[in-house]
Amino acid sequence: MKKHFLAAVIGAMLLACGQSASAGFIGDTVGVQYFFPTLSSSVSATGTQTVFAGGTQFVGVLNGSFDLGVTDTTITVNNFSQSSSWTSAAFNGFVLTDYTHQLPTTFTLDPATTMAGLTNANLAVLGNALYLNWQGLSFTPGTVVVLNSTVASVPEPASLALLGAGLAGLGWLRRKTT
Repeated sequence: MKKHFLAAVIGAMLLACGQSASAGFIGDTVGVQYFFPTLSSSVSATGTQTVFAGGTQFVGVLNGSFDLGVTDTTITVNNFSQSSSWTSAAFNGFVLTDYTHQLPTTFTLDPATTMAGLTNANLAVLGNALYLNWQGLSFTPGTVVVLNSTVASVPEPASLALLGAGLAGLGWLRRKTT
């Protein structure tokens, strides 16, 4: 009986030692394009950048209209160059494309967002691209848009090895006692 209890405790400890990594933007290559008046009319492209631990910054998107930063789980748009509003059109906004992975299916507006009228309905994710259509909305130099992605935890290989070792140990103890 004591052996079974000890085996269960050791197995639980091995399982608890596992860590997981987030499947965010770190290490991914991303790019930004601006579209107006439709998604078939690209008016500006930034090229691509790799997202490192400190994030990456696209400065002067759409001929200097705003900056766009990407970190592991956050996209921030700020430093708008003037006060104005986006013209109403079928699509007037940017598309952030992740050339490495498919994007998480959920992005939400952070409470720090200050663009009046912008809602989650302005966001769409299709495969490896995030679409933000802010047509008809206004902005000032102090406007900030913060989008948070919801990423799933992905087990690291070391966690899986610990799990396998724990299960093998439990199986060995069970076989030895029978």
